[in-house]
Amino acid sequence: MPINKCVSLRQLKKYQSGRVSERERIAVEGHLSTCELCQYTINSIGAIDEKELREDLPFLKSAITNRLFEYQRKKRRQKLLKIAAALLFLMTIGFAVQFSTKSKISSSDLYTEYYQPYDVPDSLVRSAASPNIPVSAPLAEAIATYKNLPYEKSTDNIPTAFDYNPEEAALTQLLKGLILLEKGQTEEAITSLKKAQSSKTKFSEDATWYLALAHLKEKNSTNSIQYLDQILAIKNGFYYDNAKTLKAQLKRN
Repeated sequence: MPINKCVSLRQLKKYQSGRVSERERIAVEGHLSTCELCQYTINSIGAIDEKELREDLPFLKSAITNRLFEYQRKKRRQKLLKIAAALLFLMTIGFAVQFSTKSKISSSDLYTEYYQPYDVPDSLVRSAASPNIPVSAPLAEAIATYKNLPYEKSTDNIPTAFDYNPEEAALTQLLKGLILLEKGQTEEAITSLKKAQSSKTKFSEDATWYLALAHLKEKNSTNSIQYLDQILAIKNGFYYDNAKTLKAQLKRN
């Protein structure tokens, strides 16, 4: 008797009364262990007859089938939920990695984002382009070069007070440093910018900011942050907000 084929009522009655062979007993018990319908039948064998069983069988089979289907559906749903949870976890990790990667901006990108040409006062620009320049020759030449203006070195009317005017000397070194920085001569630019920074003039803060950017261009975040800290120490300085944001980005990288 195949194990998945239901046992007849007559056979179940014979089994219950012990009137089956050893082989039949093993077959019936094997089937009962897997079939709720036959378990129900043998437990109710005194209350039903063959005719009633035949009438109720379709309903019993339908009820059991639905129960088994619901059980399997729950198992499938649990499995799908586990798969969905695993996929969500992997997606979360993926987004986290992607966000982390995106949040790390390269030094060259940060340099491009924060570098802005220095704003030379218009009065000085006009003076550098004038035949009668009221500023020192080195400063006039630096302004003209930085702003791409014509400049005549042989002009006799240019005063020579450069060595006696700390602010003119500081601005000259600042502009020379920026010219070198834009040309890609970063080490030479840092040398000129340091001279402007050490002048203790109103151009010292400008020089400090561009020194931070110069070291950023050199991919030296440590030195860049040191100069940014000097700007942040000024509190209400012109570059304070940019220095604060840039330092946070460098720390995050």
